[in-house]
Amino acid sequence: RFITLSFLPATVFNLAANLALIPTLGYMGAAITTVLSEWVLMIPFWYCVRRHLPPVPLWGIVWKPALAAGVMGLEVWGLKGWSLPLAVTLAPPVYAAGLLVLRSFEKEELALLSRLPLLRWLHSRI
Repeated sequence: RFITLSFLPATVFNLAANLALIPTLGYMGAAITTVLSEWVLMIPFWYCVRRHLPPVPLWGIVWKPALAAGVMGLEVWGLKGWSLPLAVTLAPPVYAAGLLVLRSFEKEELALLSRLPLLRWLHSRI
């Protein structure tokens, strides 16, 4: 019930922001609205987490993926003028490499990832 009610303000915000931003900004307005709507939705979810779970070390969880995303963003920004399709194609491997270099995964997570068919195939080729 809480989750359903949490979507109500996010939906109202999303609708209002889309009506305000899309006529002037087009698809960029829709993109901005999508990101901001997720932040609006995060407020009640974060409240629920804080209320029902022990303290969550948010900075400790976020900094490595954020840094890897920043490196990925720099890669896309640097290559977009030369070849946007190439920049976008390289973005996920750059992000994944950043996560691996920063040791973002616990042993259990790495064990789960190693079961993915693509990773097993790549490992057999190296």
